Amino acid sequence: PLILDFTTYGHSWEHERTRKQAEELGFLFLDLLPAYRDRFGSNFEEVSCGEILHPNATGHALMAKELASYLGAPLEADLP
Repeated sequence: PLILDFTTYGHSWEHERTRKQAEELGFLFLDLLPAYRDRFGSNFEEVSCGEILHPNATGHALMAKELASYLGAPLEADLP
């Protein structure tokens, strides 16, 4: 599903289903939607690279920061 607004994204149930399956199989799971929603709300354009499928540098920086924190190695750098 495409995300055009993090506050009205209607497929959160798919994230929960995937989380449950990952846990049942013993995999780690990191859902980035809450981080995007908290940081950018409905401002999708702030993390878009001009098309709807790929994030820009700000979006990638948020992913890196969240992943590092999840893995126990928080990044100190601020987001662009």
